[in-house]
Amino acid sequence: LETSGLAGSSLEIEITENLIMQDTHEPLEILNELLDRDITLSLDDFGTGYSSLSYLKQFPLQVLKIDRSFISDMMENQYNMSLVDAIIAMAQILDLKLVAEGVETVEQFEFLKSRKVEVVQGYLFSPALPAEKFREYIDMVQSR
Repeated sequence: LETSGLAGSSLEIEITENLIMQDTHEPLEILNELLDRDITLSLDDFGTGYSSLSYLKQFPLQVLKIDRSFISDMMENQYNMSLVDAIIAMAQILDLKLVAEGVETVEQFEFLKSRKVEVVQGYLFSPALPAEKFREYIDMVQSR
């Protein structure tokens, strides 16, 4: 941050459960240092590891990313839809920002929008882009 001059509030770091599963003491210290610099911390792939709920309690997170494995068939699978609803409710109660990954259909988007999920990612909007194409995509979206 010092070298680039970037404000900490402009940076978000995604943490996967696998990264912090082995030893929670050292990652907790590092995450608290990042938080002290006003950096946003998000838990990626929520629900795919073994101890997701304990991480919500242990680590200073602001963002919860719902893994695509829950989103992909939630419109056809009532159980997955219920799990997504439960994750959304839990995140809202804990005042965590939500990001839904892997949104591929308008129906999925509308469902998440109706649940007040503000950030969605997926092929419905764009495939993953290399850095040079990303700038073109942003320019195109902003010109609309």
